[in-house]
Amino acid sequence: MPKDITLSNMMSFQSPRLKDGNLIADDGTSLAVNDHIYLVCEPPGEPYYLARIMEFLHANNNPSLPIDSIRVNWYYRPKDIQRKVTDTRVLFASMHSDCCPLASIRGKCFISHRSEIKDVDEYRKQRDSFYFEKMFDRYIHRYYDVIPTTMVRNVPEKVRKVLVERWKYLLVEPQRAKELCSQMKECKRCSGYCATTDSVHCAVCGHTYHMNCVRPPLLKKPSRGFAWACGPCNQAQERKLEARNTPNLTPGTGNSNDPEDDVFDDEEEDLSPRAVPSDTATPSETADHDKQPTQEQLAWARMWPMRYLGQHCRVEDALDYDDRIYPRAASRIGPRHQANVNPWHGRPVEYVKPVEKKKPQKGGSKSAKNAAAAAAEAEAAAERERRPKWVMDEPVGYIRRGEDDGSTSTLLFKMPDLPEEDEEGEETEKKRVENGESIDRFMSDASGIAEALPGGGVKKWTVNFQDKAIELLYANDFDEKRALAQLGKMHVMRDLKEPRFKPDEHKRFEEGVAKFGSELHAVTKNVKTRKTAEIVRYYYIWKKTAKGREIWGNFEGRKGKKEVKVRDKEHGTKLVDDVADDDDDSAFDNNKAGERKRGFQCKFCNTRESRQWRRAPGVQPGTLIPADKTTANSKKKGGEERWLVSALCRRCAELWRKYGIQWEEPEEIQKKINQGGGRAWKRRIDEEMLKEMTAALADERAEAAALAAATALATPTPPVLNGTPVDTQDEKKEPARKKQRTEVNGSSKKGKERAERKEPPPPPPEPPKPKLLPCGICEELEPLGDQHLVCRDCKMSVHKACYGVGEQRGANKWVCEMCANDKNPTVSTVSPPNPHSKMCTHRLQNYECVLCPCHGFTDHEDGGGAGAGDKDLASKGSSRKKIPGEKDKPIINNHGSHEDGRKVKEIDKRRPKHPREPLKKTSGNNWAHVVCAVWTPETKFAEAKTMKIVEGIGTIPVARWEQICKICENIGGACVGCHVCHESVHVGCAHKAGWPMGFDIQPVKGSKRDQANIVKLGNETGSMTAAIWCPEHDLKTTVHALNEISEETGQNALQLYTTTYKQADLTLTGTVRKANLMTISTKASQSHRRNSAGGVSANSMANGKE
Repeated sequence: MPKDITLSNMMSFQSPRLKDGNLIADDGTSLAVNDHIYLVCEPPGEPYYLARIMEFLHANNNPSLPIDSIRVNWYYRPKDIQRKVTDTRVLFASMHSDCCPLASIRGKCFISHRSEIKDVDEYRKQRDSFYFEKMFDRYIHRYYDVIPTTMVRNVPEKVRKVLVERWKYLLVEPQRAKELCSQMKECKRCSGYCATTDSVHCAVCGHTYHMNCVRPPLLKKPSRGFAWACGPCNQAQERKLEARNTPNLTPGTGNSNDPEDDVFDDEEEDLSPRAVPSDTATPSETADHDKQPTQEQLAWARMWPMRYLGQHCRVEDALDYDDRIYPRAASRIGPRHQANVNPWHGRPVEYVKPVEKKKPQKGGSKSAKNAAAAAAEAEAAAERERRPKWVMDEPVGYIRRGEDDGSTSTLLFKMPDLPEEDEEGEETEKKRVENGESIDRFMSDASGIAEALPGGGVKKWTVNFQDKAIELLYANDFDEKRALAQLGKMHVMRDLKEPRFKPDEHKRFEEGVAKFGSELHAVTKNVKTRKTAEIVRYYYIWKKTAKGREIWGNFEGRKGKKEVKVRDKEHGTKLVDDVADDDDDSAFDNNKAGERKRGFQCKFCNTRESRQWRRAPGVQPGTLIPADKTTANSKKKGGEERWLVSALCRRCAELWRKYGIQWEEPEEIQKKINQGGGRAWKRRIDEEMLKEMTAALADERAEAAALAAATALATPTPPVLNGTPVDTQDEKKEPARKKQRTEVNGSSKKGKERAERKEPPPPPPEPPKPKLLPCGICEELEPLGDQHLVCRDCKMSVHKACYGVGEQRGANKWVCEMCANDKNPTVSTVSPPNPHSKMCTHRLQNYECVLCPCHGFTDHEDGGGAGAGDKDLASKGSSRKKIPGEKDKPIINNHGSHEDGRKVKEIDKRRPKHPREPLKKTSGNNWAHVVCAVWTPETKFAEAKTMKIVEGIGTIPVARWEQICKICENIGGACVGCHVCHESVHVGCAHKAGWPMGFDIQPVKGSKRDQANIVKLGNETGSMTAAIWCPEHDLKTTVHALNEISEETGQNALQLYTTTYKQADLTLTGTVRKANLMTISTKASQSHRRNSAGGVSANSMANGKE
């Protein structure tokens, strides 16, 4: 059956030649320069690459030959650069290009700038439509704003005209975009364009001046934090001060000295044409930019629609075709970036021996010796003055090139000196040949005594033996007899330094090579009794032996072995993956699958029927999965097990390849949206996925309707599903297996007997496995394994690093600090009353945080172990307002029996009925959430590594306890501010509501680096801050998650911040620290009582908690 080319996304070109600048595919698709396309990725199962066509490339760069490749400019998806974006159609531009073959094209798409789209929602409903508004530089890892050149205003008119003609977009830093798009700044004095780098802004009148136009000229701009005022404004201010301090003694003449008139006169005087200096013209006016560009420059400019015009270049640079258009991190101009090069005097430097100082003669007076030394020094200085500038004294320890002083190397051998060359040179050549023959004769004679040397002898080709022989020949002035006599007395180990291993050392050496290969440092550690130099010598002799070839030749890590293994793997993959498409390496061939009776199953939706199958992400070629989960049903007649190929169906592949979305049922996504609560970011993600799934279903129905209409007119053919022909509806009256059995046996008795047999009873259901909950602090499931702990009693789930847990012998025996306190009570579980809370005015017997009103289920609410009075109190306390995003936790029935009637042990009755919240002890014998303690700036930990003993709660300002939380609208607890708008919110409320929480790193000036703790996380270095953001803010900074790992320390971000910034002062004892905190909180409480007479202050409440 021929393949249906309409099912493939590959674009085929029968005649790849340009027609009117366009490349026409076989299906009629037209491609031109600056069109956007999909390209197959590596590996083929991942989402498509997106790119812009820059130019078409002919084979061998010959325009007469067909086109075989294209040059493209890449776009990045957010996940390609580790960015989390809810919109699936957002891309990031780049300034990176590559050459790709035509066979890699997988379709055409549309990418526009955000400013070109009027309605984003309507634009996103269109298929294959994407947009961008930022650019990512892969080399310096920075983001830049992309602005259209038509929006640029703050540049000279000539520059603006060139920008609009040559470029479509500009790449600028975020703070630079607003400046370029504002009104053009002109100098008040010369009316020329004012660039930010060489102009100043008057803080009084608002005018802008060139730094060279003011009098006197400014050498540098004012420091940050200082304002500048122009001369007329300063003079006007001085006149106002003089008029205020000087009485007016002449009546009737007060209006003649009006400051405004004087200011006007001064301005007119300053702005007079003769006052304007002749050197205030901007560089764009003086430079010659009317030079016509070359064809190469024009072709290069047409390929790139954008260029960099940020803070590290001048706007006049856009006029130069040869200027670098790529982003740059900083300017490399200045003495700090230049090499220290000695001045060039016109000739190479010549070194001469310095003048030797004469030793003072014995005898004579001290003054005479000093006078003689001074005279010698003066004579040497005069000698140096008379020299040319390129003649200098030799530096100390200087050795001329090609010479040696005997301290750096030792001469072992040199050929005999040759006589001076005569006119014909025959004598010299004859002597050279004789010297060579004599040395060869000597080495041949020496080889005969190699195996008879004292110490066991050596092979004649041993390097140490040959080196010693040629050294002795040179030392004996090429006397062969004396050299041979001395060579015969050389000991193998003492003189030749030949390594000889003992049997046990030789055995450990071979074991080391078999284990580590040619990593001789590791082999040395394995031998233990030999130096590395001896191991190296012995290795290169041993590897040529038969045993060496056997061990080293069979080492798996050897380069030759790796190549053979890769070749075998590729050969095996081709044999296993026998249903791959010959043309499209990202899809499967249905015809091959039908011939080999191979079935498929979608990795995302688990369907087994599709018109086309494509490769799934993360699946190695040839990977098979069982057709049925149970072993009994997965075997055919004859005991053969049935397997399927893990792939993607056409619908899931379209979603995944084009938009990077995994298929989910719309009903399931709608449930997630309804259960999302206040988690705004998660809700937005789910809504975006729901839109994409709905659009995919609509496209699938439309395609199915079109296919049905086409097949109704054509001759019906049996469809192919899972690679096997499927019967039509009329032929499905009886299953195929039963029809075959009836025809072969002639009757259906066996079938009736099997039908009459009673089916075996179903197996008992397996007990439900406990669901693994994410960490209660970072709310992530990864990392699992020994890093993920679950409390044995309350089932609280945390990570070791997030909760500050040390090494544990058994992860299944770990208990949290609250459950450990239940067994051995050391800290109170009664929370203090909060007079500022509308919902908690009594004490509850429970573990609760003193920094926020967010608490989990209490024992009274669960109905266990409390009297009626306690239940009433609990019911009153539980009438608090529910925090958005807070979900109801499952309650386990512990009234003596399980839900299925099983008896519960006595020890289980006393266990908590729900997972507790991650709390830590405070210095006041209370409890606080880990996130509350970390995100509250005033609190510290007595042990930051384990996060034990929260200190400093009493030092929190009183006003923070009285602020109303934006989420729960309550004043119970200490609030912190949003990192952007400073809106008050409880840390616990923000954590439960799903607000973005993380760490922000701000760079620190070099002058303040000694005063701040500097950390490095990811690509950022600076001071670290724990921050909270409101969901409605558009985060422009990098938010480091709690579980982000630091490459330098190996800690996650939470550990790094806690150990760096939250460690209490260990130079003081715990008692002294607590006394200091109590003193601070008492003073604050006394100052606050004056303003809160008749009521309990929030700070006194904090004292009780501390």
